[in-house]
Amino acid sequence: MAAADAASNFGSKFLREGAARQAEERGGGAAGDDGPDDGAEEEQRLEEQRLEEKVERFQNAVEMAWGDVQRLEEERQQLDQRYEATRREAEHLDREKEEMEATLHDVAADLGRLALVYRSEGKAPHAVPLYMTALAIYEKTLGPDHPEVAKDLVNLGNAFCDQNQHADAVPLYLRALAIDQAALGDDHPEVAMDLSNLGIVYRVQGRVDEATALFQRAHAIMLDALGPDDPKTQTVARNLAATVATHEDVPVAGGGGGGARAVAEQRSTPPPPRA
Repeated sequence: MAAADAASNFGSKFLREGAARQAEERGGGAAGDDGPDDGAEEEQRLEEQRLEEKVERFQNAVEMAWGDVQRLEEERQQLDQRYEATRREAEHLDREKEEMEATLHDVAADLGRLALVYRSEGKAPHAVPLYMTALAIYEKTLGPDHPEVAKDLVNLGNAFCDQNQHADAVPLYLRALAIDQAALGDDHPEVAMDLSNLGIVYRVQGRVDEATALFQRAHAIMLDALGPDDPKTQTVARNLAATVATHEDVPVAGGGGGGARAVAEQRSTPPPPRA
């Protein structure tokens, strides 16, 4: 209100001084008259009255404008407070979400380790639901196209191969291949492992020509990425050699899935859970 009062006082003073100057000018023009001029005095009184009305309107306008300024400032402060409260709440929810996701990732990793134990004990049917649960966790928390999802797709496919259910493993390996190609590039070693896994299943199913092409492509990637002496490169080379050998050396449809497991489990270590 101090600013409004100062503005009003200034306006009042300015208008009053203007009225006084006008009155002096009128008085100077009538100085030669001997008697009082009642008409001039009345005009001066009316002029002062009009000026005072203007001053009052000016003062009211200033007070209303200042009130609007104060109201807008209060609204701004309230909005700032709500924004800050919302920001803090959003940060709190983000932390809670990250902590819950980290816990779920730990659970998924434990499920994967337990599933691997079951497979090593010849209990692949027990491993399948564990891999499925871990896969569902990663799909929900990381998205369906994350490389960690591809890893669990391969593990699930391996568990099916352990049970000679190669037809069930094929779509899992194909999806893992598509994810890794999109996320890592066509020439990444993980893509080569996906190709090799798929080649093993095709070989078991008697699709020798398709298997050979997959092994050749996987071997070329491994040579460029890791060199000829890397164990993964050598594994793919053995798969390729076994496939292009005589048909007696190629497993027939319905054969064991141990080869697929041996190759697939050489995938990279999964990334640590996000903090």
